[in-house]
Amino acid sequence: MKHLKYFFLAFTVSGLLFLGACDNGSDPEPQTVAEKISKSWKVQSATQDVGTGSEAVTFDFSSFRLTLASADGEPTTYSITAGGLTDGKTPNYNGSTGSGTWTISGNTSSGTIVFQDAAATDSSVTYSFDESAGTLTLTWTVPVDTDKTEPTYTFVLEAA
Repeated sequence: MKHLKYFFLAFTVSGLLFLGACDNGSDPEPQTVAEKISKSWKVQSATQDVGTGSEAVTFDFSSFRLTLASADGEPTTYSITAGGLTDGKTPNYNGSTGSGTWTISGNTSSGTIVFQDAAATDSSVTYSFDESAGTLTLTWTVPVDTDKTEPTYTFVLEAA
């Protein structure tokens, strides 16, 4: 019986030592949506709606890239490579330049991204992020002063 008592004492002490050696550090902070979408994106599919329904985009978007950056969970800069599109055919939602800063509404899987270019022109797009599918969907309407038909574009993006 005496040996059993020492066995339980040794077992208890070793258990306490084991628990004391465990890392009690804090769990890492969960990533924000801004962090999750901060990467280079390419077009998986693209459609346009000019009021008569949705149709496939007819211009070449194969070289299109949207690169989003963040720091400390917050959006910082973006850059856009329009690809091989000629002037006037780019679905323009970012003013006259291809880079600047961006902000995101909330920390949810859908909302609004505001791009601010070097000329301090703000442009908004609606976004939806599907983490399980790995896609970022952007939707925006080109203003009538740029395109008289006011097309609404929807780009489904995937990691480049």
